[in-house]
Amino acid sequence: MVLHPENLFIANPDLPGGRVIVRLFNSGNIERWRRPGAALSNLRRLSSIYPVNPSVDPRQVMWITDNVRSLSDEALTGGSPLIGSIEALDFQYPGIDPLTVGWSYSSNPPEQLRKQGDIARRITMLNLQDQKDSRWRSMGLPVAAQLLTGALESKGHSTCHINVDMHAIAVDVIPPCDFVAIGVYEDFFLETQKWVREIKAKRNVPIILGGPMVTLQPDIVAAHLQSGAAFLKGEAEQTFPSLVRWYPVDPNDNLLTLLHELSNVPGLFAQGEDWWVLGRFDSQPRLTEFMNLEISTRHFLEDNANSGIEYSTSRGCPRSCSFCSHVHGKVLRMYPLDLISNHLSSFRSAIDRREKDGRDVDAYTGINLNDDDLLIDSDRALKILELCREHGFRIWGIQTSIESLASERRRRDFFTKIASRDFFTNMQPLFWIGTDGFTTPRLKRLGKKGTVEQLRKICDDLENFGFRGYHYWIITDADSDWPDFIEELQTLRDFVEQYPKSFHILPNAASLIPYPSTEIYKRRRVERKLDQIVLKKLICLENYPEFDYPLVLHERPLSSYLYALVEPDAKTPERVLTNPRQFLKLIRELRIDEALMEAMRIMMIELEDTDEERRRKELEGLRKRILSGWAFH
Repeated sequence: MVLHPENLFIANPDLPGGRVIVRLFNSGNIERWRRPGAALSNLRRLSSIYPVNPSVDPRQVMWITDNVRSLSDEALTGGSPLIGSIEALDFQYPGIDPLTVGWSYSSNPPEQLRKQGDIARRITMLNLQDQKDSRWRSMGLPVAAQLLTGALESKGHSTCHINVDMHAIAVDVIPPCDFVAIGVYEDFFLETQKWVREIKAKRNVPIILGGPMVTLQPDIVAAHLQSGAAFLKGEAEQTFPSLVRWYPVDPNDNLLTLLHELSNVPGLFAQGEDWWVLGRFDSQPRLTEFMNLEISTRHFLEDNANSGIEYSTSRGCPRSCSFCSHVHGKVLRMYPLDLISNHLSSFRSAIDRREKDGRDVDAYTGINLNDDDLLIDSDRALKILELCREHGFRIWGIQTSIESLASERRRRDFFTKIASRDFFTNMQPLFWIGTDGFTTPRLKRLGKKGTVEQLRKICDDLENFGFRGYHYWIITDADSDWPDFIEELQTLRDFVEQYPKSFHILPNAASLIPYPSTEIYKRRRVERKLDQIVLKKLICLENYPEFDYPLVLHERPLSSYLYALVEPDAKTPERVLTNPRQFLKLIRELRIDEALMEAMRIMMIELEDTDEERRRKELEGLRKRILSGWAFH
């Protein structure tokens, strides 16, 4: 798993000496995957984490490879017997059919065996939700779930989606099925662990795990969720159907043939009671051809689209936000317009059927376009809006960035073309803008290429055209302190006054979350600021420090008083002085003067409490600047 050979196939037939046979496909690439300094540098130690057969001593593992030199290092095999060719196997164990140990030169098994995989499977998709967070109540069925469902149902499989409260484990909600599938997110990892353990304990059903964390941290997920039957990386519309087709669920299946097929599935690690398959787990499946991408409309009407349909028209984002994991990569891949039209037609047909049944459909005719930045190509965006209108839909809003709106000519041309307002719900265009910071230095350290001056010109046009702009704001990060925080509040106050009809703030994060896969986490390591990263938990696997992993909650700013002001989850003594939820409410309601007054109150407490002369002078100078500027408001 750590070495990531392209294909790993492990079987446990009854061989002389009770040995476990390990067969490595394309094992010449093993050396490429050896990580310098990694303590877990051999597959022998992996076998003690995932025991193929608990009764087999790891020293009794026999390795078979098509490249002897790739496994010639005794440290790699732990001194276990090494056989380098099919001829050597025949010589040591005469009369043993090579196929019984998982060795086959054929990538195409006999047709009668292949048909055993052509069986319709029933898949239950559990959508874990934090129902303590009101934002989940307005979210529809994710577009990824609709596309996965479409891919599975197009191959004859059946699916059902169940939204569950991640805090209330209730395995009895799972209907009879062949597989349970769960998307794994770092924010919900501890809750996912509990669900997986409970399902494993109470239901005899294989659990398939995928999603962002499996894609970004596959080794970590596989090591800490050992009850999982399969771990699937990347974009799974093609690989998921192959997995459920070939995964052995029937004891009458030809096991080795099915495992051989599984070993060809990109981005897969799967296991059973006495076998493993590592199918090109080093690869990152990403679609480049979308025209055959089918979408399911059967589930989104089941109270999953009360706030509109969730839909994206592209994957990947070329922007360089330092806090983004780029789970879909940095190459922008756009759906063909014909495919988008086909999907919209499918949605429209489903809604029309619902309307014929006498049910209300108004809520379903709005679409949330969830592309990372739809306006990277504004001409294409306009065509998408026109397609939505042709199919009888209205847009709730467009997600974009300062960078995409920076060109005055392109911006005003696009604004002019949509000014008729008949593209949007409530007849008023709305833009969700990933602004995230409101001083130019802060934008730069968040990886943004825009400036506050560019933002001001964008807001001028939004106000003049009568459009709405909702700006995301990550309120603090590990480099935040009172001077730049106060400057941001003052900028917000100016914008609220200058653009009263169009300017809105979405404080989506009180504190930045530096996931370990992001550029900003790497920067914190170099800057030796990891002590400012607050963890939910450091998950560990006994005796395997290589699998220690920080589940990040957020990072804290330089001032603990500022941290207490903005962060509801702050565990710091200064928290008794503040009410961060009320502070965030002031921001959302655009009561920026009141927010500034509250910020100043907490800053003055820090000024009174500090004994450091330099810090006192810094805060006193800031206090004077704030008061001198207040006369103008």
